[in-house]
Amino acid sequence: MPSLPLMPPLLRQVPAPAKIAVLTYDSSRCDEDLLGVDDLDTRTRIVIGGIEGGKFWHDELRQVLA
Repeated sequence: MPSLPLMPPLLRQVPAPAKIAVLTYDSSRCDEDLLGVDDLDTRTRIVIGGIEGGKFWHDELRQVLA
């Protein structure tokens, strides 16, 4: 989460058609307000993906919480 405020400066450093991927544990919790990007064209350059529902992480969390 601390790296999300860096999104606007990072987008200015990469060429305009390039995209930046954000990988998070639960992509449903990564909403627009966290990204700090207001322009819709710029927002489309950010791809958000999550690993929620993945068997490996589910099993690991179960072991940690047990």
